[in-house]
Amino acid sequence: MPKENIVENLVIDISIDDDGWNNELPDAADIAVRAINATWDMACKKSLLGSGAKNRTAEVSLLLLNDDRQQTLNRDYLGNDKPTNVLSFPSGSLDGEALPIDAPWLLGDITIAMQTTTAEARAEKKTLANHFSHLTVHGMVHLLGFDHIEAAEAEIMENLEAEILQELGIENPYGI
Repeated sequence: MPKENIVENLVIDISIDDDGWNNELPDAADIAVRAINATWDMACKKSLLGSGAKNRTAEVSLLLLNDDRQQTLNRDYLGNDKPTNVLSFPSGSLDGEALPIDAPWLLGDITIAMQTTTAEARAEKKTLANHFSHLTVHGMVHLLGFDHIEAAEAEIMENLEAEILQELGIENPYGI
């Protein structure tokens, strides 16, 4: 069942499509809202968004699913036939100013896989809540136009994520 949360000028639509999330992390939706809002706030503070962001409502969707569905998305959209922890599908527009004044600014979609996320948290000796927060921030930072393909870009993205996670009281996952 979808859960929609409105935080300032950001609409966050969360759908939980795997019961494992409710069993393993019952407050996943609340954790996600906190992580997405912290990312949005940081992007606004650091002026990382186009000038059109100030007076426009932006929207992001988060789908919490299982590894099988995540693997299908990873295969169909990225050509990687394996499950992965988080996928981001940016809308392509990073400047809300290019939109009609009454149109919402669709940032894009984030998907996070339950089994991979849980296994990683266990293997890395992290709480599931903290690892999930990090993956949510990571996905949101991708929607804001950041990437980690090249080393210089990765360093910028990881530093931004670490700063956002610090605001959430979560230790830097990159050890920087």
